[in-house]
Amino acid sequence: METTTQAQTLYSRRIPAGMNRNYFIDVRLSEKGNKYLAISESRLSDGTWKSNRINVFTDHLGEWHSSIQEALEQLQEQ
Repeated sequence: METTTQAQTLYSRRIPAGMNRNYFIDVRLSEKGNKYLAISESRLSDGTWKSNRINVFTDHLGEWHSSIQEALEQLQEQ
C-alpha cells in the first residue's frame, strides 16, 4: 500500500477578487519540514476552476519581499 504525505498548512488567507477569481496566501510546511510561502490564484474559466501556484521557500523570501515592495511603490507613484 502506497502512502502519500502532503504539506501541512500553517496559515491560510483567501482573498476574493470578484465572482470568478480568488487569491490565496498560504504558509506551508513541506514533507521535509521546510516552511514556504504558497501564492495561488483560482479562476473560473469555461465552467471549471483553474489554478496556478507559486511556491517560495524561505531562502528566497528576502529578495521576493524587496521586489514586491519596489513593485508596490511603482504602482503608487503618479
